[in-house]
Amino acid sequence: MVYAGAVVGELAGLPPFTARGLGLYQGRHIYVEDLLAFESGEYRKDAPQWQVLFSPFCLQNWAPVFDSHPDKRFSQYVWNGLCHGFRLGCHKVCRVKSTSHNHPSAASQQGVVSEYIQSEWRLGRLIGPLSREVVSQVHVSPIGLIPKPHQEGKWRLIVDLSYPRGSSVNAGISEELASISYMHMDDVVECIQTLGSSILMVKIDLESAYRKIPVHPSDHH
Repeated sequence: MVYAGAVVGELAGLPPFTARGLGLYQGRHIYVEDLLAFESGEYRKDAPQWQVLFSPFCLQNWAPVFDSHPDKRFSQYVWNGLCHGFRLGCHKVCRVKSTSHNHPSAASQQGVVSEYIQSEWRLGRLIGPLSREVVSQVHVSPIGLIPKPHQEGKWRLIVDLSYPRGSSVNAGISEELASISYMHMDDVVECIQTLGSSILMVKIDLESAYRKIPVHPSDHH
């Protein structure tokens, strides 16, 4: 979002194809309506009301960025999410069904799973241990492991929010809001051709990016 805020004045003059590839059109994010849709609808009111988990973002340092961002609805959405947690968009009309076992890949690597969970807990990204009474109020999704490519002995832990099929957390999220469209190299080339070879382009890969985004307490599963 810093990148978008820094060059949004120039991007506003890009052809629609390029701007949409960057997620912007006429200086505004084209996905704002979809993001705001996550905030609408009815959600569980009986969910355990825990505190928002720790987020590494220093909001005081980010405040000027949000204040100067031209798309106020987008910046307000992100600011509220960082302060109070983001909604998942899983409506309470969906009947979720908990599972009592993990996927075989996790069962066969219990040491890896245990080490990962302890690490996440120490970083403040997980809550627990929980009492039986509390556990009975939340939805339990299975976890699995997949090997990281080109990194022997390294694993990626997956919380399978799509299991069981039809009764999962993801089943309660509209498919229209769950699709992702990445920009193509053609968009990058067109951007360079339009703005000139002197532009600054940045690619950022955030480690454990999803683990740094706080979830709203009413959506804790």
